[in-house]
Amino acid sequence: MWAFKPKPDRFLSFFTSGKRIIITNAFEKKCQKLPPAEKEKTEKCRAIMKPV
Repeated sequence: MWAFKPKPDRFLSFFTSGKRIIITNAFEKKCQKLPPAEKEKTEKCRAIMKPV
C-alpha cells in the first residue's frame, strides 16, 4: 500500500501487474496516524483486484 500526499489530502493506492497504480480512496489528513477505516478500505479493494 502506498500513499500520495499532496497536503492536506492523502490518496491510498497499490500497484498491480502490468505496472498499474490503483487509487482506492482519498481523505483529508487530520492526524499523524493513518485511520484504520481508510486502511481497511484499501486492503479490501486490493483483495478484490488480486491477480489470478
